[in-house]
Amino acid sequence: MKFSDVLSQVIDLAKKANAARAQRARTTGGFPAVTSGVQLQGIQAPGPAPSGSPVMLPPVPEESALCHFLESQSSETVYMLTAVMYLGRGDFDPGRLLDNYTLMGERFGDPRWAARQMADKVSLPQYLEEGWRRVAQANIDLDAMVSTVTA
Repeated sequence: MKFSDVLSQVIDLAKKANAARAQRARTTGGFPAVTSGVQLQGIQAPGPAPSGSPVMLPPVPEESALCHFLESQSSETVYMLTAVMYLGRGDFDPGRLLDNYTLMGERFGDPRWAARQMADKVSLPQYLEEGWRRVAQANIDLDAMVSTVTA
């Protein structure tokens, strides 16, 4: 699978996760659509359960699918996805993509942390789409740069 295919799939999965999060928020009276670590821990519903212990809502399946897909990618792929996300957010210019890609490994240390951080961002699909657009405008071939062998 080419990097562009992975990128497209992440965007699609993130949009599906956002739709499921929005539905969950509607059915739980606006309780958070996403919370840090939601894929691993579930989210705590407001107020205690009748027994006095908090109620944990499990992640929606679409969130889990996004997180698991991201975590199944190679370190190189996860760090480039993260760099493209930050590019799309406007953190740097396309000419600095490789520099920022290198920083992702240093910043996160473990690609699973980068994957989880991306999976928790509601704006992930917009950031990735904008980053991809900016990469294309700069004539950068991500498929030639990134090996997408799964971890």
